[in-house]
Amino acid sequence: MTFIETAGSVITDLSDRIGATLTALAQVAGDVVSHLYAVLVKQQVVIGIQYLVTSIWFFLLTAIVYRIIRKVSKSEDIHSVDKYILYAIFIAGGFWAGSKGLEFLNSALPYLINPEYKAILEAVELVKQIKK
Repeated sequence: MTFIETAGSVITDLSDRIGATLTALAQVAGDVVSHLYAVLVKQQVVIGIQYLVTSIWFFLLTAIVYRIIRKVSKSEDIHSVDKYILYAIFIAGGFWAGSKGLEFLNSALPYLINPEYKAILEAVELVKQIKK
């Protein structure tokens, strides 16, 4: 066997080993990516539930403010000017809490309805950050 044949044999053997190694790495990477995608989808559902729970808390806060307003309106101990100031404060707080509740509910729905889409968006954002 000549030197060229021996070198060709070694190169062929090395390229086969490298090809087998790359194939094994691609298989492992594929498994990791599919697992990562499943984790990302689950995380999107968790985020959606967090937003939903937060919106429920704000709606409960709105209900509490409404009850306080009703109690203040029935109270005879508070002067009329003070009642109007309390009304203004609690109505503003109620509107704020209600709007925050709607905002968080609006944020929660896409995560709960289509978590796969949100997972893809998050993966694309990660790739964009890595490219920078």
